[in-house]
Amino acid sequence: MRIVREDVLNVSLVLSGVQLLNKADAKVAFTRQVATEVSDAPSPSGSINISFTAQLGGEGSTHPLPPEPVGILHLNRERIRLDCFPGRSSIIKEYPQREEMDRLAEVVGIAFEQTDFDSQHIQAYGVNIDATYKLPTGMAASNFIANHLHMPNLFLDQGIEVVSGMSTLRLNHRGQRWNIRIEPRLGDLETDKLFIGLNRHTDNVSLPPRPGEITLLLNEVWDQMEAIVGSLEGRA
Repeated sequence: MRIVREDVLNVSLVLSGVQLLNKADAKVAFTRQVATEVSDAPSPSGSINISFTAQLGGEGSTHPLPPEPVGILHLNRERIRLDCFPGRSSIIKEYPQREEMDRLAEVVGIAFEQTDFDSQHIQAYGVNIDATYKLPTGMAASNFIANHLHMPNLFLDQGIEVVSGMSTLRLNHRGQRWNIRIEPRLGDLETDKLFIGLNRHTDNVSLPPRPGEITLLLNEVWDQMEAIVGSLEGRA
């Protein structure tokens, strides 16, 4: 049975415990280095950030306060968004093509260059991919999950038939932790579209992955998604 990929919705890198672009003038330097238009988005609360300079020690003595959180930035032409907040940051590429992973890794590397990691501790980071797939005509995604990812006769001795489902799994593969979510697209039990979200999770790291490693991580997650779909096809 052929499961057809419709869209890769997004690929992202999420860092816990870190605010990206926390250096002074980081936004200006980042914009110059990425060499494309970068636009701001309002903060989630809708508040306006105002920067102050504290005057201490008399005339001519200024001590700037720590830089304000950059917030959300968009590289509109490339459909890349950066969420840069204290304690958690992410870089997200929407509707990516496989050949765009090098550019996404480049943007991540530039963001790392404009981030002070000495004053922050990365608690964990995750590389994620979300995609949608179309099942053969007439097959509901919820029925497919119930019959191919679960034991459909689990409650048969009680006269109960499993007819639909969704699945969240934690996997170990080559010493790495993976999380996978498989469910009907948009929660529609009758749809023939399958949503699959995959996360490669890494805990307790002292440094961010090097820019060259980012490309490998992004491609590894993409490859793993294709391997998982291949396994689902083999079970159908």
